[in-house]
Amino acid sequence: MMSEYSWNMMNPFNWIWSLVAFVIQIAVIIFIILILVRIWKRYQKNGKINFKNLGSSLNTSHAQEILDDKFARAEISEVEYLKRKRALNLKASEISDSDIKNAEKDEEKNV
Repeated sequence: MMSEYSWNMMNPFNWIWSLVAFVIQIAVIIFIILILVRIWKRYQKNGKINFKNLGSSLNTSHAQEILDDKFARAEISEVEYLKRKRALNLKASEISDSDIKNAEKDEEKNV
């Protein structure tokens, strides 16, 4: 009489099931990697993740806070504030040359 172990060893379909299980495991791993890459690219495209300028943006936001504080305490004028804000390249598109010229005119009127 054959034991169950020897029957399993002699079953010609064992290697097929092992191969199928291995292929499924590899497919699942590849699928997970593809999902992670897609998520990574989506966040990077939307600007939510930008590792190239991460350090500089953190420093810039801190500099922006300092600049806002100085302007709030009237340590710098509006013209100086706008020029420095533009130099920090934060929301530079919101500050036009005419804004700076208008601020200079207002400053001259006050002096």
